[in-house]
Amino acid sequence: MSSFRFRVFTAAVILLFTEPSSAGRLDAAGDRTRDSTEEAPDADESDDDSDENSDCGELCQGFLRWVVAAPWTVPYELTYEHPSPRFAYARYPYHEGSGYLRAWVPADAQSPELEPVVRSLRHPDSIPSGARSWALATSLEAGSDFSGLHRGGATVRLFMPVPLELEGRFFYFAEANGEPGNDWASVSNLNLSWRFAATRSVQFRSGIGYQHWYEDAETESSNPLRAQLRHRPGFQFHYGMDAYPGRPFTLSAEARLGNLGQALVWELRGTVGVALGPVEVFGGYQALDIGGSSLGSPLLGVRGYW
Repeated sequence: MSSFRFRVFTAAVILLFTEPSSAGRLDAAGDRTRDSTEEAPDADESDDDSDENSDCGELCQGFLRWVVAAPWTVPYELTYEHPSPRFAYARYPYHEGSGYLRAWVPADAQSPELEPVVRSLRHPDSIPSGARSWALATSLEAGSDFSGLHRGGATVRLFMPVPLELEGRFFYFAEANGEPGNDWASVSNLNLSWRFAATRSVQFRSGIGYQHWYEDAETESSNPLRAQLRHRPGFQFHYGMDAYPGRPFTLSAEARLGNLGQALVWELRGTVGVALGPVEVFGGYQALDIGGSSLGSPLLGVRGYW
């Protein structure tokens, strides 16, 4: 590829995956965590909404409940097996089989009428060979929006013998502000997830967690923040999916919604990875919005399975 074509290709990639430069996004996000800009709803508008809701009959309400519950009920119905198998974790994705989970039916659940099902699952009496009840995955990643905002992150996921997962995340942001040094901030999370639907190759999870915002002492006006204003706690709800469609590829997608102080926080994240034994290389995009300030960027990372 000629030098000119390479420069054109690079410019196209940057324009495709970046947003227009907007300095001061970390300061703006910090301000949103401290200041509430929401206005109280007008009393007349609230009354009108109540009248509209009263017009929705049982059929309408039932449909709305089904739509709200569909992200959980549909994956569960699609992955349900009888008898319900138990799951363990492979040493790493695609180790001695497909996917990441290994399934088996305990001996006490077997019966003559279940023989076809039992025969379809390997190692029916105990945890499959090479699998384990506990597993750990750690990852490091970095990203940039190519407009002055850079980020790095680390994630630890602990998989338990029961369908639960404990996750810790830490993200560090740095932004050029035209002065010596950079603005910086960090967001950390501690989450508990329930794996509510799973097969050997696809797992769905959902849960809640605590998150925390911390920023540097200086603001755009160079007025130092008091120590207590640099920290802002919050909570979040999350929903995610991990898929292993075929060796060596992995897919992951998740959505998060919560708060940091007074700011509404939402996140959408998707990655595609290549599993190389116990090491996985992945890339994707993380859209992160804190009170209207966008901190999203493309990302590249590496993950290890233990």
